Amino acid sequence: MELKLNLTGGLEHWAREHADPERAILDILRANVERKLTPLDRVSDVLRANLGSVPSTMEFEIPQVVGFRDWETLDRTTRLTFGKHVRANADAFGLVFIRKTASNHAIYRKA
Repeated sequence: MELKLNLTGGLEHWAREHADPERAILDILRANVERKLTPLDRVSDVLRANLGSVPSTMEFEIPQVVGFRDWETLDRTTRLTFGKHVRANADAFGLVFIRKTASNHAIYRKA
């Protein structure tokens, strides 16, 4: 997406101090958005991003797609909440619920 901004006053002065004002503005926006994202938002974004590399025939649990490093950032309650959210909105993630394992973990496949 492309935006056109008219910077005035202090913002204009700040932008002129940077060699690449566009890059500086994007860096600040990105940092601000990342600070405001909840852990659920982050792991949801990671899931959507990583699904592109998953074969459509593969059956998987959510942590396998999200990845250990990102999954471990969530506490147990947040993991359970996210699992319930994915199960209730599987179609929005492009997933199909297949079954539950003996350990009560949901198994999915890409839609």
